[in-house]
Amino acid sequence: MKVLIFVLTLFNLSACMANNPSLSEISYLKSAIVNTPYSALIKQTEVNVEVVSDDDSIVRIIISAEVIETFRGDEQEFLQYEMIVEKGERVDVESESMVVILCKQGGRYFWPGTGAMFSNNKIIIENIRNTVKTLDLRQVEFDDCE
Repeated sequence: MKVLIFVLTLFNLSACMANNPSLSEISYLKSAIVNTPYSALIKQTEVNVEVVSDDDSIVRIIISAEVIETFRGDEQEFLQYEMIVEKGERVDVESESMVVILCKQGGRYFWPGTGAMFSNNKIIIENIRNTVKTLDLRQVEFDDCE
């Protein structure tokens, strides 16, 4: 149920931000950029599901994507990241490009949670680029990834 609420919240947030993001949404975006090691504009290409719990109640969703533009983190052409959700939650390949904000541990990228996906919007992209310019490249601790 929590994941369903999360997904609905995410879609509502994306829909709002697609038109004209509010100051609070821009503030949230900037905070997410500062508190995670990777952000990029992507186009999803594939979604796969793996069971990760003994009782099959928890699954890992692995999303593959083409990277259109890297804002923060290692430059790459393709990306794989994962989400851990309850079994039965569905994640489809998105048809539109989007910005993802990700954590990284042990060479694997993962979804930090709500508010880690934003629409491909001129205002969003401009704010990301401006925020990234102010970041410390030596940063190693990321609050959203703990």
